[in-house]
Amino acid sequence: MKQLPVFAKWIAIAILFQAFTYLVPVFEKLGLEEATARNYVVNNVLGNFFNNTAESFVPNDFDLPRAKLLSSVAKGDKAGAAKELCAWLKDYTKSEEFIQTYNQRREALKPRTNNSVRPDEETIAMTRESLKSTEKDLAQMKKIKGVPAASLEVMEDQVAQQRALLKAWDDPFPVLTRWQTNYPANPRDLVRKRLQSYLDIVATVDFDARLTNADQYGIRKFVKPEYEKKDNRWKAIFRAGREVNVVVTAFVKDWMKEMAPAGKEQAATNKPVATKQVATRKQ
Repeated sequence: MKQLPVFAKWIAIAILFQAFTYLVPVFEKLGLEEATARNYVVNNVLGNFFNNTAESFVPNDFDLPRAKLLSSVAKGDKAGAAKELCAWLKDYTKSEEFIQTYNQRREALKPRTNNSVRPDEETIAMTRESLKSTEKDLAQMKKIKGVPAASLEVMEDQVAQQRALLKAWDDPFPVLTRWQTNYPANPRDLVRKRLQSYLDIVATVDFDARLTNADQYGIRKFVKPEYEKKDNRWKAIFRAGREVNVVVTAFVKDWMKEMAPAGKEQAATNKPVATKQVATRKQ
């Protein structure tokens, strides 16, 4: 497993979302500029884009900043620092600054033309007939005992692909649809989606997973190949450790309970939420 930036050891989960300012910010303890953290928040929450187009949206891309003083904090109250970052995260995603940034990026990436290519009606009709035939063959195969599971998976994949194609072709404005899905009118809907994504991922992480000894470059890998193939988000959560994730999971669940169901609130463009300033407890 390639080593993620040092910051990933325990704070990675909080940086998936993020929030606002403190009188004695945790960023000073980490040796990290708050402006840098905000930039990573925007990219990780809203998704990264290449060439500034909605077509190049990468919702699962994940990047982490480096924190110069992390090693010293990691030896102390990791859970407390995680709570502090989560609270910062929550406030920032409710701030006018975040909402304005969201709206600006959303508008900048709004497709001005529909560049999708829709095949001719004959091709669409042939695909529909092919789907019916494939579905029929799959149903018959499932009735036959001893059919290899791999063969069924191949057929199921074919059915799924054909259905996806037809669904895309039935949408007269697929580019606009993707933009609306990736960028809902209310940023709170997207924050909810990111929070749920964290809960879905953390539920699958094996915090007892074994690692190999470090090689000549100091890199350690997962003993289980399937873990080594996991994406950066899964690995970042693993590196954060069970202690931190217990805290973050509880925080996220409580946060989601406070949030109205997606789409129930007014769009962010109508009524931005004011930023709160939270002070840390005196040491």
